[in-house]
Amino acid sequence: MRCTHSPLVTGKPFIRAYAGVPVTALAGQRVEMACILDRKPGQCDPIELAILGVLRNAVNADLAQQPNESSGSGDSGALPIAIGCKRP
Repeated sequence: MRCTHSPLVTGKPFIRAYAGVPVTALAGQRVEMACILDRKPGQCDPIELAILGVLRNAVNADLAQQPNESSGSGDSGALPIAIGCKRP
C-alpha cells in the first residue's frame, strides 16, 4: 500500500480507511481529490460513496463557473477537501 508510511497513517489521526475521487478543472485537468477518511478500517457504504460523488460534482460545477484568472501568483487553484465519516 502506498500510504503505509504516511504521517496520517503512522500518527494522529491514524487513518485506516480512505476513498477518493478526482476533482477536475474546466479543461479536465485534475486539481485535487475529494475524499472520505476514517480511523477504523473498512469500506464505504453506498450512501457515503454517493455523498462523495455529490461533493465532487458540486466542486467541479463551482470550478466550471469560476473565471479563468491568470494572476501569476503561482497558486494552482487546488482545493483541499476532506470530509470525515463518523460511524457508530
